[in-house]
Amino acid sequence: MDSDLDGLSNYGEFLAGTDPRNASSAFMVDVVPGGGVTVRWPSVPHRIYSIQRTANLDASFGVAIGGLTSTPPVKVYQDTAATNATPDFYRIGVEEE
Repeated sequence: MDSDLDGLSNYGEFLAGTDPRNASSAFMVDVVPGGGVTVRWPSVPHRIYSIQRTANLDASFGVAIGGLTSTPPVKVYQDTAATNATPDFYRIGVEEE
């Protein structure tokens, strides 16, 4: 079920810590290039995160790092393996602790 019709299920919103009744309450990832890439996202208690990365959206995502514990209100990860030579695409995996 997707109560706010934003494309994420109510359970997905629960995991992400967003409000399933408010379409503007969204899980947003902020990627900042330069000296590697800094990835930031909203963090809620009792969650474990993984960062997945690919340089090609036609290819599958690989896990850059997993097992990241929550640090509310924001989690920050510095991806020093990323280069500015090619664009990288990121997504965050989340599960309950």
